[in-house]
Order: sequence, then C-alpha cells, then structure tokens
Amino acid sequence: MSSRLLRPMSSAYIGLGLLGTVIGVAYQLKGRPLGISTPFSVSFDAIAGWGTAISAPWPMLAMLGLMTGPLRRSEWTKRGLLILVALFFVGSLVEPITWSPLPQGANAVIAMVVWGNIVLPAGLITLCLRNVLGTAIKYK
Repeated sequence: MSSRLLRPMSSAYIGLGLLGTVIGVAYQLKGRPLGISTPFSVSFDAIAGWGTAISAPWPMLAMLGLMTGPLRRSEWTKRGLLILVALFFVGSLVEPITWSPLPQGANAVIAMVVWGNIVLPAGLITLCLRNVLGTAIKYK
C-alpha cells in the first residue's frame, strides 16, 4: 500500500482490538451484533473468535495484520482490505454498546475503546479507498 499511514493505523487498531478483548472479558461485555449472541461465556467467545462487545474477532485482527504487513500486495488485496475495514466499521455500529449507555461501573477507557472502534476504521476506510481508487484525496 502506498499510504504511509496505513500500517501505523492498522497497528493501532489491532492494539485497540487486543485492549478491547482484555477489557471486554474483564467487564463481561458480551458481543451482541444485531442482538445475536452465543450461549457461551465472554471468555469462550473471545477465544473462539467471536469477539467481545468492544473488540473485533481475533481472526479478523490477524487478517488485518497480514494484509498490511510488508508482503507485496495485489489489487485484490487492496480491495479485500477495504472490505475488511468496512466490516470492522459496520461491526462496531451494530453492537448495542455503541449506542446504549455504558454498563454500571464502566470507566472512561471503555468509552475510548468504543469511540476508537468507530474512528480508526473510518480512517482506514478513507486510506483504503485512496489506494483502491488510485487517487489522492485532497483537502482544502
């Protein structure tokens, strides 16, 4: 990818995902995208790759790391990366914790993770669109 910001932003999002997993398990913040959940514990869901209310599933985070790593990329990889970061963004939007009041006893770190789950993927989408379209986005 030609953008200098893509790897650092991807790394920041992966770190945020890991932090969100730890906090999600500690506070028992079960992932419920579109109201769908499993009957298992938050810990099991996180390990199994379902994620938590404030973290993306680890297989998706691993794929992000692979797709933004130092390997040579094709046009298909660029398009796949755009789809992946769009899924991160949409996944955060469909989590009830994004739109509902935070649980009792929650702290500012949880709010920052929820906020970061919207802002970082939005920035990654912008960078990926720039790479897929092959044009620079110019700001006035």
